[in-house]
Amino acid sequence: MVGRLARWAGYAGALLMGCVAAVFLVLNSLFSDVFSVTERFETFVVVALVYVVLGMAFSFLLASPRVLPWIIAPAAVVCLPFLIAGLLGPAPLVEGSLPLAYLLISLGSTYIGVSVGLVAAGRVGRTPPPR
Repeated sequence: MVGRLARWAGYAGALLMGCVAAVFLVLNSLFSDVFSVTERFETFVVVALVYVVLGMAFSFLLASPRVLPWIIAPAAVVCLPFLIAGLLGPAPLVEGSLPLAYLLISLGSTYIGVSVGLVAAGRVGRTPPPR
């Protein structure tokens, strides 16, 4: 029972940290006044790095790939209204591309982080036990 409780506490921690990253990084980046391409690229890099670190940390601690949706769900909830509003606007390719970019960056970098964390935890590449 302790293992199950610890696992659910880890998932709750992953969801909480995903909420913090979604609000303070993704939502802040969507509302930020970025005037140059380099500044936008820097926000993309910061979001990617934070989600890689979150994915690595929680997949290493929990040794499970099931942590991915718990981290990425808040970013999807934050980006989805802006994506829908952008796609329904007068210029859908322009207005809908920024939330989609942040959603894809956070999803891809979390996947990379979870993969690296699982390799570090020894869950990937290990031979299965004999039958």
